[in-house]
Amino acid sequence: MEDLTPIFPLQPSRIQVAVPVPFQAQAPQQQVGGFTSTPGGLNNGYVSFDSQNTQFHITVGGLNLTLSGADVMTYASTIALDTQKADLHTTTTTNAIGNATINASSGGTAGQKLFIIITNDATANRTITFGTNFKPSGTLVGTTSKSALVQFISDGTSFYEVSRTTGL
Repeated sequence: MEDLTPIFPLQPSRIQVAVPVPFQAQAPQQQVGGFTSTPGGLNNGYVSFDSQNTQFHITVGGLNLTLSGADVMTYASTIALDTQKADLHTTTTTNAIGNATINASSGGTAGQKLFIIITNDATANRTITFGTNFKPSGTLVGTTSKSALVQFISDGTSFYEVSRTTGL
């Protein structure tokens, strides 16, 4: 069996993966949920890249693996989190904006995970509210010059908070 070991980040927000799989096209490329899929010759495997090349997806013999880089979200009073961009989303608060609400673009797919890292500026504690498509345990109150990590998982309709770590 060939080694399917990935080669990880050469750039902070991108992942390069070398997969020595002998792919022989059995059908044309197709667009599926933002991914371009190329059918292959190993157990009907598929290698897919999203339209921004920020995610790599491989399906071989029933094994599914998706790798993605980080989505750096611009801090604003209302932040739009694109659930199709990455698994990891980051933002840094600013004094000029103050508190914020993060809204997810969709309720995700069942089992999809989101990790959100929010770094608080050095001026004041910021309150982050999780709005549309989130089911959080409450608002997040930051600590000056510290970060917080909040993890969510989707049931296919909403993202439910799994855990949060503050004061990082």
